[in-house]
Amino acid sequence: FDELKECDERHISGPLAEHFGIPVTDVPADDAWPLKNFPENPAHADGPFVFGHHTLLERGFETARAEGVGLMMSGDRGDLVAGMGIYDLPSLLRTGRWATLMRELSLLAQRRGVSIANQARNELLRPARKVVLPPGSPFARLPLLRRVANPVPRGVPDWIPPHFAKTTGLGALLADPSTHEAGPARRLAVRRRYAAIFGSMHMRGVTTSERMHARHGQAFADPWSARPLAEFALAVPPRVLNVVEGPKRLPRLAMTGIMPEQSLGALSKIVPTPLFRRGLRERALDAIQTLLGESLAERRGYLRVDRLLAHAPEEELSMDADTALWMAITLELWLRRVAGRS
Repeated sequence: FDELKECDERHISGPLAEHFGIPVTDVPADDAWPLKNFPENPAHADGPFVFGHHTLLERGFETARAEGVGLMMSGDRGDLVAGMGIYDLPSLLRTGRWATLMRELSLLAQRRGVSIANQARNELLRPARKVVLPPGSPFARLPLLRRVANPVPRGVPDWIPPHFAKTTGLGALLADPSTHEAGPARRLAVRRRYAAIFGSMHMRGVTTSERMHARHGQAFADPWSARPLAEFALAVPPRVLNVVEGPKRLPRLAMTGIMPEQSLGALSKIVPTPLFRRGLRERALDAIQTLLGESLAERRGYLRVDRLLAHAPEEELSMDADTALWMAITLELWLRRVAGRS
């Protein structure tokens, strides 16, 4: 990335490649926004899931194929196994480490742009309520307890037709998303880790990665998908893996003395969101209008295009709005493919 410099990672990858003697081929990325190649249809017949950065990924895989690469190793699930915003703050409360608890709550609130009280509710009150008043017990549904310990329930977006929301049970899912936290563990952090590792959306992402590589004649390997690693991540105390003050704590400790300190200290999660928005907000507007102007999804009663698009100017910096728009686009691409109209 020469233009969208906030997306560039060469300050991390460059020293690593030099340290280990790995040859480097830069892949131009500033113009690889989503729908760059429209009307090419990236949707697979099995379902509408398409990576938001599929154009950039495809360009990278094409470059690798041209250089004779036959196996690509990925870190697709590294965040799911040992990172993400999954922290066990209740353990700090139980063990009386008040200063550390307040420091981590403050850091979380600052990162997420919310109040410390909001983080205390989500990270402390909510887990406590699940232990003291497990779901299903009569007192767990008392309005006061639900209001104090739970986040404000999300309603069904107005761009989802009410009949479709009712027939799919979408309202109940959004009203109490905690019912979908998988795993039998008592600790909320472990249940969240389980849901991250084995969640259907992430499983679908790995499947999509394998298929994208296969189209370019490459085998795909993700060492983070190894079952022993998943078992380990679910067996150890959550704070061994990840703490607010040191994200991905364990992988970083494991690489001490192996990776150069310059790179290890600079590691951060860089997501090319500006590239994604460059497509959705600037460069792919004609393609979006072509796709959603005569929407098969709307005709079938899945969404209301006018109301979906109305949210864009109001929520210009909202990733939720962009994600909803992208999912509507990929649904449309898939419907046109399976309907023979791609």
